[in-house]
Amino acid sequence: MFVLVHLLAGVLIGLTLTLIFRDRYVIIMAAVGSVLPDLIDKPLGHIFLAKSLDYGRIYAHTLLFISVFLIAGFILSLHYRRVGPIILATIAGILSHQLLDFMWAEAANWCWPVFGPFEGDVPAGFLVNAFFSELTSPIEWTCGILALFLLVQAGVILLPGLLPYCRYAAIFGIIVGTAAFISGIFLQFSLQALHFSQIDITISSIIIILGAGSLWWKWPEPRS
Repeated sequence: MFVLVHLLAGVLIGLTLTLIFRDRYVIIMAAVGSVLPDLIDKPLGHIFLAKSLDYGRIYAHTLLFISVFLIAGFILSLHYRRVGPIILATIAGILSHQLLDFMWAEAANWCWPVFGPFEGDVPAGFLVNAFFSELTSPIEWTCGILALFLLVQAGVILLPGLLPYCRYAAIFGIIVGTAAFISGIFLQFSLQALHFSQIDITISSIIIILGAGSLWWKWPEPRS
């Protein structure tokens, strides 16, 4: 799953949590949590451990990683009450990343170290190819724009000049998201789609549509 798709999903989770906690930090930490596994594992697995693992879904893509946050959050919340929602939002973001990556299909990695060492195989030059694929993907650009406008609208990023354009981003997101959704469904039944995971396109487009629709929603004003 693309990085900015994860980010948009995290922003949406954070905005949803504001309905409960009314805390601006939960939006920030849900967004951070949603991209944290890739920020840790991609450089670690493909660069620093390239000669041994060379895989980008390792330590931060495990249930153990979430458990560490859960235990640390519980201990910290006993002394600092406000930490609880922030840790919860971070965990929600991390979990969303793992679920969108279908980590249950990689049980050895997701449940590491229960089932043994990490498993995974990627083609040579995967990291470079993935970077340019994301850089040129319309889905990535759309998710990035929607995430930015949602963060501005929620007051997390203070750029008042962007506020008048939020509705235009919503219209753009709905059009692109709907087109991507239809394309993803169609290509899943096409033999041409066998070499590429169209389920990623379909899920990404659903997230785009949700993000676009969220720009029309009046979210509660979070505390600073």
